[in-house]
Amino acid sequence: MLNRISPSELNKPVPEREYISESIPYNDATYRKSSTPILWLDEYGDVRWNKAAEYGMIKYLTEKQFPNLESTRNGSFNKEEILKICKPSSIFILHQHWSGFFSRVLCFIAQFGQTLYSPRIAILRGSRFSGDRGNADDFLGQGILRYFLPISICSAYQFHPDMTNFKSNIESAANSIDVSNSKSLLKTAAMKVDKPLFSMEFWKPDYHHVPIRKWLFDRKKSSVAYDSPIEVLSDHSDEHIYAPKNEKNVRINAKWTDTNKPDAFSSELLAKTPDNQLTWQDYVFGSFLRYMFVLYFGSQNAPRIEYSVRVLAAYWSSYLIDKYSIPKDTNPFDDLASLYIRRGDKSNEDSFWGKHNRWRNLSYYVKGIVDEENRRKKPFKYVFVMTDDASVMSSLRDYANSDSKGTDEKYAREHLRKKEILFNVLAPQDCFDPFHRIGFEQFLVSMRFIIEHAAFNIGHTDSNVYRFLREVVYAQRQHQPNVQSFTYVQNAPDSLTESLNFTKLF
Repeated sequence: MLNRISPSELNKPVPEREYISESIPYNDATYRKSSTPILWLDEYGDVRWNKAAEYGMIKYLTEKQFPNLESTRNGSFNKEEILKICKPSSIFILHQHWSGFFSRVLCFIAQFGQTLYSPRIAILRGSRFSGDRGNADDFLGQGILRYFLPISICSAYQFHPDMTNFKSNIESAANSIDVSNSKSLLKTAAMKVDKPLFSMEFWKPDYHHVPIRKWLFDRKKSSVAYDSPIEVLSDHSDEHIYAPKNEKNVRINAKWTDTNKPDAFSSELLAKTPDNQLTWQDYVFGSFLRYMFVLYFGSQNAPRIEYSVRVLAAYWSSYLIDKYSIPKDTNPFDDLASLYIRRGDKSNEDSFWGKHNRWRNLSYYVKGIVDEENRRKKPFKYVFVMTDDASVMSSLRDYANSDSKGTDEKYAREHLRKKEILFNVLAPQDCFDPFHRIGFEQFLVSMRFIIEHAAFNIGHTDSNVYRFLREVVYAQRQHQPNVQSFTYVQNAPDSLTESLNFTKLF
């Protein structure tokens, strides 16, 4: 069984952290070079972090979820040792939501944050997808588990033939201690009783004051523990979290929260007094954690999916190099844009449909590409399309066809003409429709291809999938100079006259 490893660029020794007791003047370049973990808001309201913060968090997650990782990697673990590590008093079982694929992913990411109040290893138990499609694709009844790398050492061996009793105990949550809210979690977090913790709760990201925050960002070594009271954990008067001009009070408005924070932030752990409210630093830290969870759990899929992504990339790279005589040392994907167009049964979640009772014109998505071409002063020659609507693919291929006699969507026809339309050639096909009966596996292959290879992406964050894509792309690339959350991933406009205007908030 392959176990989770940190992303390749992080798979290196973690540098010794430096404790700086004084507040550091706001300076992006200084923060990035520092060996002290630092979080900050930039002038556009994007959450930033330096490599010291990222390395520290990835190291913490790895040690928490995969104790004795080296023994696991060299294959020296046996059944008894695994069971000893994954004993009832060491695990925190999370129930997998009943809903669709990416709702389950986002529920897990939101819920996982609460487990950071405890040293216990988090385990996500399996739950079959509902409906005919679930029966066909989710033939093992594991839900999302089969599509990603294991989230912990216990998850990695949960389905091993010799571990049936262990698997049964996880799925039944027998003799467990129920955690119904963050307050009860704080009371049970460090309990040594020989019972697992178990939570059915979803969308409860009340994790602003977990001990890792003080361990990473306090200006001096902290003595807090998992059983420290919330009064201690919520004292953040001495930490390295900043905003432009070293602002002491930042107004977190609706625009910022829609873009950067996890859903449904809660303050139920805090005493309800006027002087005890969530601060802007709490929101920044919560956003940082969400990005780290996405980077750690969502930046890699199961090996068979990752391999398919490489096959797909090799196919299109070879095709484009041969067709357009591109020099071998040139990356053809530098000229690749992508479109993610979600339709299907999601009209009730689409903001444009809610206003106009129809889907966005395809021209609006194309305008997003054209606007970026104008900004970069270079064209995108190729467009990779990911959609759940076969008519979308058919239309876009027609618009790009120089010999087409169609007259609809004049804007899209004008600007897609002669562009090469790419798609997932590995997906099941019917009459050359690559989106006929596409399963979860190839859906993820397409998504991973976009994340890894598209130079620019247009879609809409009305879709959970696209929101997740945006977060992964930003988490992987924000260390690059001048990268914002909207640099590589943008929402399609709602008209041909709308211009995307990204203004500074500070």
